[in-house]
Amino acid sequence: MATITPWNEKSEAKLAELYKGKVDSTAERLKELGKQFDGRNERQMRCKLVSMKIYEPLDTPATSGSGSTERKADIRRALETLLSVKRDSLTSLDKGSKAELLAAVEALKAKNDKINADNGIKEPQA
Repeated sequence: MATITPWNEKSEAKLAELYKGKVDSTAERLKELGKQFDGRNERQMRCKLVSMKIYEPLDTPATSGSGSTERKADIRRALETLLSVKRDSLTSLDKGSKAELLAAVEALKAKNDKINADNGIKEPQA
């Protein structure tokens, strides 16, 4: 088994540069990065990126028993976008009920639509 050298500032900086160059959290991408760092495995790379607070998980909606594909985390991210705040800055909202979070999103969208209408701004057609 090959010896794995401990992480240091130089190797962390290199990892951050390589990861931020192409943010892709797929297993293959993490394995590819691991090869460049003493053959570390996918899990080791993910753990290091998480500890460096730069890991971006794939946004794949999980399905629940109810058949709904929208998770509270997805709804929270929509709220963060509507409020123009940093991603994951409202994680405490995940403790709220899904219905309340959806109501908050709808209220903000309605308020935004009213402000746009009052200012003569038309929404682009989809």
